[in-house]
Amino acid sequence: MSRPGYRARSPRFRGKIPPMPASSQPEALLSGPPPPTGVVTLVFTDVQGSTVLWERQPTAMHAALGIHNRLLRDLLAEHGGYEVKTEGDAFMVAFAAPDAAVAWCLAAQEALLAAEWPADLLSQPDAGEERDPAGMALRRGLRVRMGVHAGEPFCVPDPLTGRMDYFGPMVNRAARVGGAAHGGQVVVSGGVWAALGDAAPPRAAARDLGEHRLKGLDTPERLVQLLPEGLAGRTFEPPKSQAGPRANFKPDTTSFVGRERDLAAIREAFAGGAALVTLLGPGGTGKTRLSRRYGEVHLGDHPGGVWFCDLTEAHDLDGVCAAVGRAIGVPLSAGQSTEDQVEQLGNAIAGHGKALVILDNFEQVVADGPASVGLWLAQAPDARFLASSREVLRLPGEVVLELAPLGVPGQGDRVADAEAVKLFVDRVRAVRRDFLLTPDDEPTVAEIVRQLDGIPLAIELAASRMGVLSPAKLLERLPRRFDLLASGNRGASARQATLGGLIDWSWRLLQPWEQAALGQCAIFRGGFTLEAAEAVLDLSGFPEAPFALDVLQALRDKSLLRAYEQGGDFRFGMYISIREFAESRLAHPTATYDRHAAYYLAEGEAWAARLEATNDLPALACLLAEAENLLIIHDRALATAPLTPEAAARAARVALALDLVLRFRGSSHTHLEMLDRAKAAADQVPLPDDLLARLLLARAWALYYRSRFGELTVDAVRALDVARRTGDRDQEGLARFVLGLCELKSGNPEGGIAGLEAALALGRELDNGQIMVPALLFLGQWQVENGRLAAARACYDEALVLARRFKMRRFEYIVVINFGILASDEGDLAEVRRWLDLARDAVEAIGDRFAEGLLNANFGDLELEEGDLQAALRYFEAAVARFRDTGSLRQEGSFLGRLGYLQQALGRPEAAELAFERAEALLTSLNAKAFLGALAVWRGDADLSEAVAMADRSDEIRFALRVVGRR
Repeated sequence: MSRPGYRARSPRFRGKIPPMPASSQPEALLSGPPPPTGVVTLVFTDVQGSTVLWERQPTAMHAALGIHNRLLRDLLAEHGGYEVKTEGDAFMVAFAAPDAAVAWCLAAQEALLAAEWPADLLSQPDAGEERDPAGMALRRGLRVRMGVHAGEPFCVPDPLTGRMDYFGPMVNRAARVGGAAHGGQVVVSGGVWAALGDAAPPRAAARDLGEHRLKGLDTPERLVQLLPEGLAGRTFEPPKSQAGPRANFKPDTTSFVGRERDLAAIREAFAGGAALVTLLGPGGTGKTRLSRRYGEVHLGDHPGGVWFCDLTEAHDLDGVCAAVGRAIGVPLSAGQSTEDQVEQLGNAIAGHGKALVILDNFEQVVADGPASVGLWLAQAPDARFLASSREVLRLPGEVVLELAPLGVPGQGDRVADAEAVKLFVDRVRAVRRDFLLTPDDEPTVAEIVRQLDGIPLAIELAASRMGVLSPAKLLERLPRRFDLLASGNRGASARQATLGGLIDWSWRLLQPWEQAALGQCAIFRGGFTLEAAEAVLDLSGFPEAPFALDVLQALRDKSLLRAYEQGGDFRFGMYISIREFAESRLAHPTATYDRHAAYYLAEGEAWAARLEATNDLPALACLLAEAENLLIIHDRALATAPLTPEAAARAARVALALDLVLRFRGSSHTHLEMLDRAKAAADQVPLPDDLLARLLLARAWALYYRSRFGELTVDAVRALDVARRTGDRDQEGLARFVLGLCELKSGNPEGGIAGLEAALALGRELDNGQIMVPALLFLGQWQVENGRLAAARACYDEALVLARRFKMRRFEYIVVINFGILASDEGDLAEVRRWLDLARDAVEAIGDRFAEGLLNANFGDLELEEGDLQAALRYFEAAVARFRDTGSLRQEGSFLGRLGYLQQALGRPEAAELAFERAEALLTSLNAKAFLGALAVWRGDADLSEAVAMADRSDEIRFALRVVGRR
């Protein structure tokens, strides 16, 4: 219950009311220790926000108050406390010694945190759960403030209850100490702290809050915060005092969301001895709001006051002095020199002693930092300076804290827990009080804050549009963000009224060559290296421009570029909003796009050649890191109107550079779509023959994994014609291999085997491992399917030798996996495990998701044969996920059938039926008869005659019959 304090004298009565006989008083008031007299330690407690909680959750609050009362009274009995009286949810308690009083308060705070509060109560802001960055609970349930003071009160029994009551100045002061505290905080007076001495609880965390003038008291009181060691992470506003440390700004009208770690980092920097802390970050990340919040929360740490100085309008040293003078109330004479003004302000700051000076928006006066803050640091050694800037001040002793955007939901994260989402929801409720974040809206809101890079200002501007837009409509309009994100807040400054205006403020502070460089950097996607920037940036039009490295460093120091490590490489990046703004200012975009394309195509083709030849892992890492830069080249090329042969060739080259990495590590949908678009462009304008043949064969392979054999044949035949016409026998061999494989999988084994053997012969003639190894691999698989295990082993033996000779690691370990399959057909399960163990580490290292799927699938088959159904289930689930990633529909359908069988065997009929339905739909669409036959066995169909008839030509059916028959 919120109120100023307890009465300092007995209540007045109309007429005489006799004291309540002892026998008729409540039992709780008759038990306990005798009332202390003489020097007494009093504790006043109160529940924060109880009036609101009663209004919103009366039933839960009634139960909670019972928990609160029982808990405090049980602990009173343990610590020898005397309950003087209660008023609503507030207690007045007396102790004979201060150490017992403090021990009771600390124990009560821990017990209140651990209590079993009603769920409805915990849903309220003043009672919800709060955790520290490490996940430890800091607040939960009723927030009870406690004030402790000691002295000699007047002791008079209460005429109604017969209980001892206390009156006088000492009681007044004790009540005011309690009233200065916040919910969940224990505050003791300076006298109690001094009296504790060595008797202070060993597990208590103490913090001196300084002297404060409490309401109605003539002399100030020193206040000390005490908390249990485990709750030392709780933060509070300054004590509620009549007069004390001053601030020249009012608290913000909107709630402050998140940033607990950043607030702690500022405090740790100052506690570590820093006199100047600079909050660094691009516009809109919330530097101003964070610095003001720190000043509000830690006002008590700065008895000399917290002074907020807005430097937005300052453009030189005179402007800095004027802004600081206004903030701290120091009049400056118009006739003074600037040097005299700086000295006068330094002396004034020093006169405030332990003060905090917040210097906001320092970026445009960074050059004046040494002549202002640099001197004040020496003049006022007790003062602390907190600067917010988009550029480092570079002053001695400066501690720079780079302020990142708010956290956005990551993969698997709970959307509602992300700071960016919390801010969005909070600000939406300012325009739509009934807004609730539903599970259906969560993915949309998560994508909104991701596209806004978690930048607080952008999120607040977007949220202000939710009065007329749904989350889906807002997301739909984000591509037009600079029109959409205009503030409806008339109180906002001009540069913060729109997102574009905010970024334009930083843009106008740049040198001309920095503007040119930032515009050119904006064409990159997914980050870029220094080497890429040096190849793409052209600053030749600016004779005074420094080297690219120095320009990038300057843009990084101004918070317009991000720098981060990825895979051991140092990369630069840009937030989406800054990138879009800068690209709109780009001069000569076509020439910049051409340089970007030339660099990445040359690098990408070199990486792809190394990856295809030897499965070079560094090349794979480079392709993965630069995939977005290559994809944007592809998109820009195909957007050329009218389409030119050069643009079509550029699109095809990108598709081939990314072919392997997207086939085995990326999105199967993106992979085939990119190849389809490149082929469509090649149908419009001519491509060089060698490039066309390679493109057709790449698309044929992508179609193979989706079992689209009709389209595959058309591409492979066309590639074969081109290769014959140009005399490219290597491309001819690859085309023959693809056509043979297509025939084999389409149900024409004779034609397929003939095609594979012809390709193998040509590969041997050319000594081309890219033809020989896969041809031997698929010939061996066909032999296994037909029960010719000795012939299969001969194929695999030769394939393994060739794969190692040509350093084809990806094919080497697929051959190793197939040796395991062969051992399974021979019934040697120990040999199966030996081969699969040999393949495991290497398959994971090469990053081939299809190979990972095969490995998991075969480990699952092994566990299934050995009878460990749970282990088999885990392997099959991983295999299906990998096959789905790579678009390998036939394999996905096959192992969905095994999953269904396992779910059925484990007593999960609904999960089994779902897996069977998905498997049947996939395999029917592919007309995969042998796989459908195996599915019938796994499902336990009544009529298996057709499947049994096919068993001699299908190792899939033979395996299913063997496992199901054994069980």
